Amino acid sequence: EVNLDGTTCTITGIGTCKDAELCIPPVIDGYTVTAIGDGAFERCELLISVDIPNSITSIGANAFYVCEGIVNVTGGKNVVTIGDNAFYYCTKLENITLGSKVEYIGSGAFNCCIKLKSISLPESVKTIGTGAFISCAFSSIYIPEGVTSIENSTFTFCSELSSVTIAGDITHIGEWAFYSCKQLKEIVLPDSVTSIGEWAFECCYELSSITIPKNVICIERYAFSNCPKLTNVVFEDASGWYVAQNKGETSGTDVDVFDPSVVAEYFKGEHVGKYWYKK
Repeated sequence: EVNLDGTTCTITGIGTCKDAELCIPPVIDGYTVTAIGDGAFERCELLISVDIPNSITSIGANAFYVCEGIVNVTGGKNVVTIGDNAFYYCTKLENITLGSKVEYIGSGAFNCCIKLKSISLPESVKTIGTGAFISCAFSSIYIPEGVTSIENSTFTFCSELSSVTIAGDITHIGEWAFYSCKQLKEIVLPDSVTSIGEWAFECCYELSSITIPKNVICIERYAFSNCPKLTNVVFEDASGWYVAQNKGETSGTDVDVFDPSVVAEYFKGEHVGKYWYKK
């Protein structure tokens, strides 16, 4: 499909091609290929490998949706945008290299890529969408400086994830963000964090200690429930905390958070289903 500028085009489908190894050309009929359109290769079960030319800057939503045979994705060093569900349920995907210009990774982009054991996020990344990496197999992840929020369910069910490095000024940890990251042993939250969402670290079975940064003013219910090894929760600012039954309540029961071991038990037991607020 020729774009409005009259000089570039978008790949909209596989056409009659039945190759297992897809090499997208950088130019078609004199038009520079700059995008892979929404749903262009959706459910192309024959695909095993894809080579993306450096002319492409955008991979559309659902572009490789449920391409269960894809193992390798190469090229694409100038891609800026990876759309929602772009590689959703590519259950055999093992290797993909993100170029140094990627800024946006859409919601569900790599959801259920259960064999994706590693991925390197470039410093250019600014947005990682909801559920982007659900059920991926990597053991560590580096979140670049430009990312300011870890959205809901970003790393849910990443059962091999044991190490998380946050480089930038994250302000919010979303609901279910690290839910059932069963091997997660440690995570250092930056001082910029102000809120932690519901169920954010639920079922992180190996998590034993965490420090709540001084600027956090809200920890939602069940944030650390079912973390059996959690024995040490340190509040950098331990004054003025209360718990409430309902979200957004401006008053509640004052709670002492000066003893890290007692707080850990609160999070797992007595106050597990309550909202924590700082006055």
